[in-house]
Amino acid sequence: MDRDFEDRVQRRMMELAEEPFGTLETATCAKRLAWCADNLSGGARQWSPREAFELLFFSYMGLPRTDLPVREETGERIRWESRNPCPTLEACLRLGLDTRLVCREVYERPVQCFLSRLDPELRFERDYSLIRPHADHCLETIRRVRLGSASISTDILARSLEGLRTAADADTAARQAAVLVLLQDGPEGLQLLLIRRSERPDDPWSGHLALPGGRSGEGDASILDTALRETREEVGLDVGKGGRILGRLPTVFTLSARLPRMAIAPFVAWAPPDAEPRPDPAEVSAAFWLPLCGLLKQGRSATVSSRVDGRWREWPAWPTPHGPVWGITERILTDMFSLVG
Repeated sequence: MDRDFEDRVQRRMMELAEEPFGTLETATCAKRLAWCADNLSGGARQWSPREAFELLFFSYMGLPRTDLPVREETGERIRWESRNPCPTLEACLRLGLDTRLVCREVYERPVQCFLSRLDPELRFERDYSLIRPHADHCLETIRRVRLGSASISTDILARSLEGLRTAADADTAARQAAVLVLLQDGPEGLQLLLIRRSERPDDPWSGHLALPGGRSGEGDASILDTALRETREEVGLDVGKGGRILGRLPTVFTLSARLPRMAIAPFVAWAPPDAEPRPDPAEVSAAFWLPLCGLLKQGRSATVSSRVDGRWREWPAWPTPHGPVWGITERILTDMFSLVG
């Protein structure tokens, strides 16, 4: 065992012994998303399972190809055996931890975060009956789901959200905020409430398409209360009267140094019957219901460009008739759509 690998094992042992699993999961997701932001163009494209596999394990992780033999491959799926020396495996063995628990609780969602950043239709799967040290290798898969033909219902979302563990936020110095992914039935099926933020010189998200929500206040009893209060204030909808909370998506963090450090908790909710938004013009210039089927059929096929630190950068976006949905809101919707299929 070389010195570098032993150092990584020691760091992993310290992390697993001292940090809550949810904190490690969130920090790992943020690290991988930051790498994507620094190393990938935001240009719209479809990544094959093979390309995503190679980017994650060979470009990002730097693993040798011989350590991950491919067992089977089609255009829609790639399945491989992970046989690489693994600091997490060694740390779990020394600490007496079950790798089936640790890998599911800490490291599964960061893989999915990475894949969703590349292409919202890619899904990561791990066979927990074939995971080291209970087998001589880990059996893992990246496959494509076709969101354009996916059927989304509140029951599907509620079941998926119920099984989704959300953790305490890793960045305790970040300002806390919350948004509401508000859904209702419409003429074309399930639809989502989007707002356009009013133009304000002190708001870095001025004029953007967004979800109702905002920063936590002193009177908020919980971060969910923040989302509900901000929704009442911004669009005049009281979810507590006839609506219901379906669940919470993973916390999203601002990544750019140009933005305030914020941890945004997204909650998914069912709107009260016949809910019609009444925007407060001081905060919201427009509010509208957007059919999810239109978003899914077009996919995350748009981009937004802006000049950052003297060079042009591109970010992926969901196109809508009202303009592109990008940035934090794009990441939240991509997380929600990753529960489908």
